[in-house]
Amino acid sequence: MTDQDARKLRFPNELRASDALIDCMNRMVTENEGKIKTRDEVKENDLDQLVAAMYGKASKTFIATLELSFLGYGDDALILLRSNINLLINLAFILRKEPVQRAGDFIAYSYLEQKKYLELRVFPASLND
Repeated sequence: MTDQDARKLRFPNELRASDALIDCMNRMVTENEGKIKTRDEVKENDLDQLVAAMYGKASKTFIATLELSFLGYGDDALILLRSNINLLINLAFILRKEPVQRAGDFIAYSYLEQKKYLELRVFPASLND
């Protein structure tokens, strides 16, 4: 029996929880299927791109948390899982009501935060002289 197989036997509750989360992610996509498509309108396309990127990132990160857990790095997996939950909460919020507007606000806020980060962290005032 491999270490990975042994962990699967030792952590049945955790695996059931991961299955529940995967089911929730898939249900969210199914329930919002009509909203998840690429459209020509710029603002709607922003929403489409954001949803696809967020869902893709969430799915990939969740698989990574499972792999880390099976390899014995559960504490590190929990950090990724917490980030994933925050991402899914943001995605659900955006899709719940006025998704085009909320996606635009989210993207604008992200750009402002990135600009602020770059101005404060990457290019300190002493380097600009």
